[in-house]
Amino acid sequence: MIQATVHLKDNNFKSNVVITTLLFVLCPLFSLCYWPVADTLILDGDTIYIEKRERVINIDSLQEELNKDIIAKRIPQHRLSLAFEIGRNNTVGTFHSAYQSYLPLDKFLGVKYSVIGNMAPSVDLGFRVWNTALKHGELQLSAHSGFGYNEINIRSYQMEESPFEQDSLIQLHFSDDQFFLEYFTIFDTTEQGIIGELDTVFIQTNLTTTRYRTWDIPLKLRVSYFLPTSKIAIFTEVGVVYRKLQSNNQQKNDQYLVNSDAEYQRFDRVNFMAKDIMSPTFTLGLRYHFCKKTLLEPHWSWSFATRVNAPPRVLNPEGFYNFQTWSYGLMLSVGKTF
Repeated sequence: MIQATVHLKDNNFKSNVVITTLLFVLCPLFSLCYWPVADTLILDGDTIYIEKRERVINIDSLQEELNKDIIAKRIPQHRLSLAFEIGRNNTVGTFHSAYQSYLPLDKFLGVKYSVIGNMAPSVDLGFRVWNTALKHGELQLSAHSGFGYNEINIRSYQMEESPFEQDSLIQLHFSDDQFFLEYFTIFDTTEQGIIGELDTVFIQTNLTTTRYRTWDIPLKLRVSYFLPTSKIAIFTEVGVVYRKLQSNNQQKNDQYLVNSDAEYQRFDRVNFMAKDIMSPTFTLGLRYHFCKKTLLEPHWSWSFATRVNAPPRVLNPEGFYNFQTWSYGLMLSVGKTF
């Protein structure tokens, strides 16, 4: 009885050893296969999984919200300018005829053109349309208009008509600054022929001025280039100017057409019908700006420019004697940018 019991204990001991050995070998393998994955917690027998979730954030919407906190302050755009100009306008007048057999008296006397000056005050109103910064300097585009007082003055010759009342006119001459007429005076007529002598008479001439006062209304585009690190700008203008003739204060004179055969035509002043003129205009000048920091701030400025209204325009287009005119001048101006 005692012996059997001992045998049973031995068998139990052997089985326990085998089970322990199996557990020692299999537990590491079991742990590799069934141990909880990363981001997993086991608390009191409960398994807790930690999952990773992604959320897409609209950065643009955040930026829009941030922009609401930014206070935008516009830089004042001082685009308007007003300038007062004064200068000397010079009218260049030339003389033309619709007749091929006659010359204007001035051309016959060797005068090719007339140049007369007058003072021309005006007001200029400008609006800056566009500007940009260049690598060196700055560029601006502006539109300009306004009004001004001006004149069209043309000096021409008149002549004395009485010498042309002689008996037989032979020839009209201009030489050595002398204007004279050759004619034949008849003393008698006989069977042998006509008795007379060849004679010469000097013709008196005098200068007269045809004057039309005008209101000039320009429409121009100005391109200005501001020199780098400087307050000086170079500008050029191109456009048209409408020259409206005033209804009063006009001064007209008779004009003459002549030829070498001692024939002449008088163009009476009452037939001189001048009309308004539309002429291209071009300007080139320099402007100095009295600004502290930037050209866009309100400031004063002054400029010096030369201006040309060309090509020539016909003053009285319907006459067989007409004037063609163009003009040039020098202008000084003082302006204010608002």
